[in-house]
Amino acid sequence: MKIPAIAWIIIGLFISIVSGLIELKLFIWAGLVFIIIGIGKLIKEFALKEEKENKETKTQQKEYYCPRCKAKINPQSYYCQMCGQRLR
Repeated sequence: MKIPAIAWIIIGLFISIVSGLIELKLFIWAGLVFIIIGIGKLIKEFALKEEKENKETKTQQKEYYCPRCKAKINPQSYYCQMCGQRLR
């Protein structure tokens, strides 16, 4: 089960605040560790999202169209399948 980053941060804040009110210093540090893990997960998610977007734009193939009828064509085709226009 994958725990979302925001959950780590919220749990960490809760632990830190409650521990601060009761003056349990060890649990304050534990809460801070949760917060740091949550922030690290957020940074990792954004980095992976950007990497995925960059990869998608690089892998998109160029689309080719017939000069006569503007139909989408296969780049290896010699003739347009719609109008028969010679492409090469």
